Amino acid sequence: MQTKLAKEQLPKIDQHVRNAAQLCQTTDNVPDALRDCIGELERETGEAAAMVTGEENDQRILDCVDHLEELGDRAMQACKQASNLDDQVQKAVQTAHGAISDLKHRLH
Repeated sequence: MQTKLAKEQLPKIDQHVRNAAQLCQTTDNVPDALRDCIGELERETGEAAAMVTGEENDQRILDCVDHLEELGDRAMQACKQASNLDDQVQKAVQTAHGAISDLKHRLH
């Protein structure tokens, strides 16, 4: 069940994170801390999406999603600390974080 849910949701989460990463790269006045956080989240999410296509066990998937949420929390914190952050960037980060959090709560 967890593997199936993760297989369904991680590609969607990956797309949300990619969108946030693209906005962070193309928008002015995005702090380096946020860019770095989203870049790391983008790498990890891509790896997680690829991982669930294999024969991973449920605990490994849970650990991976927990780690993604920690990275998403850091990105949200970087958004809060940023002054004059573009609304579109902030919404993209919130959407990605929300999707990760939703998956985590559905898996636990």
